Order: sequence, then structure tokens, then C-alpha cells
Amino acid sequence: MIWAVAAWWLGCQPRAVPDDTGCSTDPPEPGTVWVGEVCAAQVPNAGEGTSADLILANSRFRAIVRSGHDALTLRGVGGGTLVDATLWGSTDHLHELVPLVGGGWLDVESVQAGSDRVTVHGTVRRILPDRPADEGEPRTVHYVVVPDDPWLRIEGAEGFYLHPRGDHDSWGEALFISSGVALAADVTEVEDLGGAVFVDGASALLIAPGEESQALRAQPPRAPAGGQRITGTAPGATRLGLYAAERRVGTVSLTEDSFDTVIPAHVDGVQAERGGRAPSPRTAPGADLALTVGDAGSIRLVPATGSPPMRIDWSTPDGRSGSLFAQSNDRVFGLGAGVHQLALSAGPAYHPQTLTVPVAADEDVVLGVQLRPRFERDRWVLVAFDWPADRDRTFRGSNVTAAQLALASGVGYAVFASEDDVAGVRRGRSSRIPAGLAFRSGVWVGGEGFTVSAWPWNVSAREALHGGLQASGLDALDTAAALTGGPDDDRVLRVDLGWLARAGAPHLADPVPDFVALEAPGPDLAAWAPWFAWLDAERAVIGTGPHTWVPVTDPARFAAVDVEQPLFRGLVATGTGALLQLAVDGLPPGEVIAAGPSAEVDTSDTAAPSWVPVRPTPHHVEIELRNAQGLTDLLLVTTAGRVLQRWSIPAGAESFEAERTGLLPPGWLMAVAVSDDAATSAWAATGQVWIR
Repeated sequence: MIWAVAAWWLGCQPRAVPDDTGCSTDPPEPGTVWVGEVCAAQVPNAGEGTSADLILANSRFRAIVRSGHDALTLRGVGGGTLVDATLWGSTDHLHELVPLVGGGWLDVESVQAGSDRVTVHGTVRRILPDRPADEGEPRTVHYVVVPDDPWLRIEGAEGFYLHPRGDHDSWGEALFISSGVALAADVTEVEDLGGAVFVDGASALLIAPGEESQALRAQPPRAPAGGQRITGTAPGATRLGLYAAERRVGTVSLTEDSFDTVIPAHVDGVQAERGGRAPSPRTAPGADLALTVGDAGSIRLVPATGSPPMRIDWSTPDGRSGSLFAQSNDRVFGLGAGVHQLALSAGPAYHPQTLTVPVAADEDVVLGVQLRPRFERDRWVLVAFDWPADRDRTFRGSNVTAAQLALASGVGYAVFASEDDVAGVRRGRSSRIPAGLAFRSGVWVGGEGFTVSAWPWNVSAREALHGGLQASGLDALDTAAALTGGPDDDRVLRVDLGWLARAGAPHLADPVPDFVALEAPGPDLAAWAPWFAWLDAERAVIGTGPHTWVPVTDPARFAAVDVEQPLFRGLVATGTGALLQLAVDGLPPGEVIAAGPSAEVDTSDTAAPSWVPVRPTPHHVEIELRNAQGLTDLLLVTTAGRVLQRWSIPAGAESFEAERTGLLPPGWLMAVAVSDDAATSAWAATGQVWIR
């Protein structure tokens, strides 16, 4: 890969570059711009630019373009992407912006700095498997900075792949606001992946204060088409809420009682808002609007002693909504007067609860809450794999939010793994990641019909994919081998059923995965045939699911290793929420049990004949199912997926127990609960007991 960088002295008036910038952290003077190599002090807080990258700056903002090596967050394509974009003195809130050309991005051939631009040239390459691209076409893109202008032009772009950091405000269009900094495209129609977005047709990025973003975005020449002007007063309000067809689509921050701004054309309702008060009545956009916020009011939730961490989703009749995390502490909702809905949940071990709470004017409602357990968990801890975090393109939250959501979902141990990228969740001295959650950071990679995840992973903040796997187009075995990091790293591998089916003969496969992500097996267990083939070959790949339970000594006090020891032994109960347990002669999954004495016993030291045939010893099997809702059949399954015995679970049963005494064939044994209702995908399974 060839790339070149021009020196700082390439500037010329009116886009002047100072003769000697050194490593200045002051913005350029009005009327001037900087374009050139970035120094470490010019990288914004939380930014990921390096001294090999290029900076474009004016008096308002600074933006850093990655040099010719790989993109930061996309596997297998070149650099030349925007990795930092923020105001001077502000934290960076961008993972990466990739201009779209020919449907994809570039195999970069050169990255060059000019007087007012950075130019990237290369040939088109597809960036995600499900988006076609004109691969091989030569294209050129220019990042252009204009003095004192809040818009960074990206000439030659036909759209953006825009991936902001987590915990920002997003309103269903290409506008993201976090900590007072707004990033917005000049086009409003987006394909939202849940974290990142595709903005087809965009060719400029607004980098501006959040409170100015709506007005700046509405000004020519970069205004999205079809805006409408609104004017009026909203005494005491801090923002205007914007609605389209009853859906909340944006806000406009207010710093004074009057407003005069342009909003998107599709907005058909506006209301004045202030924290702790009800909003004004919603009205159609227009001139001389008079909006007055409503009455104050709040709700205080007081969890009962010993309550689990909870997720609280709230909504109001006027269309406002949000989520909060509560960990044995009071939470106050300043929603204003009105009738509000609260939905409380704490994972599969507890019944969710929905509350309708009327709040009168100036009333502070105090509610004690206690979720009812579905079943007794005893010593079992819930494990979650591939939990999304900040860098996941399908998750729009920070690492802190991801950790809180895990704990509020009943999870005690989580593996944070984002697609392609390393999740990078850490618990530092000042971190707000909640106590009570043990976790590891990893990465997952998708291939042709399969996925693989691996952990633990050391994060490299400025390397492509933050140190993750950069290779693409590998087959199942090569992908898994690359993710292990070789014999020195020896990471844990979790694959899916597609990987097991593509890896070839189980007894020849290398590496051997530790875990398999299971999906609903169906009433006849046919979907699990690839897994059964590996178990038959005595490759003890441990089954995991959307919920995986593992016993620990003390569920109130445990570390990651306390979960990992039984987990790697296969002492698990997995599925969609039920807790299914198996014991053979009192021994749990993961244990090896003798099939019985030999068919003949040596009696040469007695008066009996030299050899006397004896019967094999029968084994006693006990099965217990908790949280049986949606499950109709309990199966005892052995080698080759053969069903030894089937029990019907009574309709409406919350729990079910079964036992069996008899001979067991050599091989493996497990319990599985399924549903014969095609409309549900509920299932549960235990780990294997091995019969030798």
C-alpha cells in the first residue's frame, strides 16, 4: 500500500496555515485552516488518531483522517476514514465515518494532504457482506475544510457509514448529540443498524455545538431538503420535542424563551419540554407559537431490601420514553404531572411488572417495588455470551450502559463481544460499571454461514479493530485458528452450529471449540445434529444458549474464575430462560460415570468357577425443570441424539420433575426440554454426563 503526506507548509491564503504550528492545541485563527500531520496533543480526549494520521481543523472543529493502513472498525478495507471529529476543547464522540463510494469503501492507494483538504484514492471494495459494491472501480474522495464553517465537506462521497460512540441522543435521522457536541449528515434518511447507520446521499458532516445543530443544519448550502421554519415563545422550557406521525423524531435545545429555527419537513407536532414537568400540549409547526410547559410531578421508586438489579423502562402518553438502571437504590423519575407507564424487569428468574402511575400536579409519588421470583435460583448464576458493547455496530450504548443492562437482565457473568471489533470493557478506578458483574472482553467474527467468538482479548486502542482479527474471507477452521491467537494466547472459542457443520470431520478438526451457541432444536432435535456428531466423536463442545446457568459456591460473592471453573467442566443449564438440571447417580453434568462392571468377573481366588457372568448395574437419573412455561416435552437424550425416554409436561406447570432407573448405553447423556408449539422457540438443555 502506497501513501503520501504533504507537509504543513502547503497552506495558502485565505485557507492559511501558520508557518510553525509546532504541536499547538489552540484552534486556528479565524479565517485559517490546518491540514497536515497530527501530533499526539492534538488528538481529542477519547480520540483514536495517531501521529501517522492527518488533521483538518478550522476555528470551530478538528477532524482526524486515518492514514493508509486499515480502517479502524471495519475488517479488510483500507484507511482514509474519519476517526475523530469534535469541537475544540471537547471529547471525541465518533468511532468512525466511512465515506460510501460505489456502495463500499476503498482499497486505499494513497492518502495525501493539500492546503485545504485530504485526498484519498483507491479502488472500491465491499465493506459489509449484505451490501453490494462496484468492486474494483477507481474512486477519489476529498475531505475539505473551510475557514470558520461547521461543515466538513466530503467530496466524491455518495453517502456515509457513520458509527458514533455510545450513549448519544439519536432521533431516527443522521443527527447524534453527546455531551453538547452534535454530529450530523446533510441527508436525513438513514438505514439504522441499531448502533451505526448508513446515510445514502450524504456528502458533508456537521460538527457543531448540540444546541446550535438544528439551526445550523437548516442553513444553506448544506441544509437537508424541505425544512420548515418555526417561531414563537416557550417560557421556562429547555427544549422543543419534535414529532412525526406520533413518533418522537428529534429535539431543539433552547437557551432563551423565544425561538426562531428550521426543523425537518416531516415534523407535524411540536411541544415545549422541561425536566420535572409535563410538556406543553403538542401543536402543529408554524409561526408565533405560544408553548407553555405543564405542571411538575415525580415518581420515586423504592426497591425492597434484597431486590435484584432492575431495568426500568418508562413511557408517557405524549410519546417520551427511556430506560433506567436501578441497583438496590431509589430512582426518581421527574416526568411531570400525568399518567405514566413503568415496566420493571430483572431477567428470567423474576416475573416482570408493569405499573400505571397517575401523578397529580406538584405531587411526588413514592412507590415501593418488589419483583416476584419465577423460581429459586439457589447457587446458579446467569452467564451471557456475545453481549453487545459500545463498539458493536448494532448497539447504541456505552460500555457502562451495556454492563448495566447485563446486570439488570439477571446476568452475573458476561462476555462482551462486538462484531469484528474488540469490545474493550474495563473496570477502572473511576468506572461506573456496576459492582456484582464479572466479565471478559472479546470479539466475534462472522464468516460464510458461520460465526466464531473468542476471549479474553487485550485491547489496542488505536489499531485496526482495536487489535481484533483483520483477515477476511477465511474458512471456518482458519477463522477459529486465527482468533485463538496461536498457542501462546490460547483464547476461548465459541462457535455456532453453522461452524460445526462446516469444520469437517470432528476428530480431525483443529482447533476444537470450547462452546457452541445453540438455537431452538425443534421437537425432533434435528437442528442439533451437527452438535450431536461432535459429541459422538467425543469432542466435548459445551452447549450454550441465550441464557446459560452455572452454579457457584456463593452467588453473592464470586469472581470470574468461580464461574469459569464449572462452566468449562460443562456443569451448565442452558436455554431460553428455564433452569433444567440433571443428575445421574447423584452426579451432575461434566462427570464421567462407569457404565457398570464388566459382563464377567474374575473369581479365581474363590471356590466359585473361574468366571461368572454378571448383569451391568442400572443407573438412577433425576431431572428437575424450573420455569417450565412454554415447554411441552421433557426428553432424555443419548448418543446420536436418540431419545431414551419422553415425558409430557402438564400445561401451565411452573416446574416439573422426572426420574428413571435403568441401564444406560455408553456415550453421553443429557436432558432436553422442547415445545411442540411452532409459534414458540422455548427450549432448555443440560450439559452432558459421560458414560464409560
